[in-house]
This record gives sequence, C-alpha cells and structure tokens, in this order.
Amino acid sequence: MNRCNSLLLTALAALASVAANGATPLTGPNQIISSPGSYVLTSNILVSGSANGILIEAANVTLDLGGYAISCTNCGTGSGVIVYSTGTHIMNGTITGFSGSSADATGAGINLAAGADVRVDHIMLEKNYYGLSGAANARVDIADSVVHANVGDGVSCSQCYVNVRDSRISSNAGAGLVMGPGMVTGASIMDNGRHGIVEYPGPGLDDIIHVTNSIIIAARGQNAIFQANSGGTSPFVSVGFSTLEGSGPIGGSANYAFYVGMNTAGSCFNSANGDVGNCDTGSQTLNGTNHQ
Repeated sequence: MNRCNSLLLTALAALASVAANGATPLTGPNQIISSPGSYVLTSNILVSGSANGILIEAANVTLDLGGYAISCTNCGTGSGVIVYSTGTHIMNGTITGFSGSSADATGAGINLAAGADVRVDHIMLEKNYYGLSGAANARVDIADSVVHANVGDGVSCSQCYVNVRDSRISSNAGAGLVMGPGMVTGASIMDNGRHGIVEYPGPGLDDIIHVTNSIIIAARGQNAIFQANSGGTSPFVSVGFSTLEGSGPIGGSANYAFYVGMNTAGSCFNSANGDVGNCDTGSQTLNGTNHQ
C-alpha cells in the first residue's frame, strides 16, 4: 500500500470514528452551528481577512477541536469562535492569530455575546487581540488552559461571571484577567503588561471575587489585583493560600474592603522594596493578622 492510500485510509478511519461517536465533523472557515449537538474538527482551519472560524448560534453545543488549530492570517475583525447562546463547551485545541482592532469588539480567540455562557478546557488562546472577550452578563469557566501572548488583555470579560481553574494567563500585553464576579483557583497569572487581575463587575452585579491557591505577579507599577469602582454591589475580595506580588499587590477604591489571609510569603509584597503591608486602605487580613 502506498503512502497516499495509507493517509487516505487513516483520514477515513478518523471520520468513521467521529461518526460513531455521534459528532458532526467540521472543516473550513465560517462554519455556522445552528443545531445542538457535538461537533469536532477533523483538520486545521485557516481563516483570512475578516472571516470568522466558527459561529455557534445553537444552545447546548460541544465543540471539540480534536487537537487541531483555528488560526488566522492577515486578520481584520474576525474571531476564532463566536458564541451567541448557552450551554457551550469548547475543548482540546488552539485558537491563534485573530488580532484585529480592539475597536471592533472582536479580534478574539473566543468571543461571547451578551448572556452567552461557555466552558473552555484544554485550549490554547495565543496571539489574538484578546484571548477571550465577553459582553455583559456572559458566563465563562476556563479550566486547564493557556492564555498567552495576546495583543490586548488575556481575558477581557468585564461585567461577566468568570471562573478560572488550573490555568496559565501570561505574557499578554494588557491585563492578564479582566473579570466581573467569580473565582480564580490554581492559576498562574504573570508577566502580563498591566494588572494581574482587574475586577470590573458593572452595575447590578455582585462585586465579589475569590482567589485561592494561585500565583499572581503584576507588571512593575501595577497591582496583582485591582478592583475598579464600577457600580457593582457588596464589594469584597478574598485571597487565600496564594502569592501576590506587585508595586501595589491589591488596589482599587479606598472604600472597598479587602480581606487577605493564609497566604504564602509575598502576599502584599512590594516587589520594589519588600515592604509588607503596602495594601490599600481598608480591613486587611494578612496571614491571619488583621491590619488597618
């Protein structure tokens, strides 16, 4: 059997496996998913200009990239995957090169419409404008993923509900993670161009984030965690069993209450001079000791 026939049989076997598992194979850009179900890439998808990779319009969709990449060259305003609905799960692959202008509110690896929700795991979001961006009241759960070297923020999802677990957000030119209320656990957020985490919940959203078992190192002159006064309710940040480093590790409005406790050396640590207690005004709990 020659090599071409062997490759063809391998590809056909892969397609047969996909069909047997009940997933619909996808190839080529500008795919629109309008029915619930499972979908899988069977090859890389290359996008150019202002095209999008995949648009998910239906609820309850699982998109398995199958270890392949959705990438873009000479990009304008497109995104790798745009999600318009709820119950979406995206996994197992890379989305890269969607670096269109920030003014377009696109140019993202994954772009969430208002009210959409998505679970992302084992995904690399690299060299897009935003790794992931979301509109108001979107919900995102990111697990076991890497958000790296994007042109703007790694995750730009202010006014979204955001959970990040066991993931790395690094070397993005903007902030590492811009989020509304949510939880960050087991994360490494470092080497970004601005703050590590910016919490910006927006009017009417709970103004609460919890950070545990994480390492967050800000750029020089920036905060590991910065909480913006954006009209949210019940402002509160809790940090446990984590390391925070930055010129001002925790910053934001002086009227906000911050509680930091049970953390490794480096909590409220000024990377410039080692000053402990360099936190903003408010109630502070540093390794079990309350500081005013």
